[in-house]
Amino acid sequence: MFLSRAELFALTGYKRPNHIARWLESRAWHFDRTVCGWPVVSKAYAEAKLSGVVTPTAKVGPNLGAVR
Repeated sequence: MFLSRAELFALTGYKRPNHIARWLESRAWHFDRTVCGWPVVSKAYAEAKLSGVVTPTAKVGPNLGAVR
């Protein structure tokens, strides 16, 4: 259901939750955190992300360049 701590370590190379979260954020991975602060990534999402099914999306916002 979710990646284990060992799987998160294998994916990121980090053991500390804040370092793991920073790695995930820098690569646009979606994740949540437990009450203790550990990142939580679903196995289905990780498989889709690693296989290229999930691609990064551009953030949508107002076009401030059009305002004069």
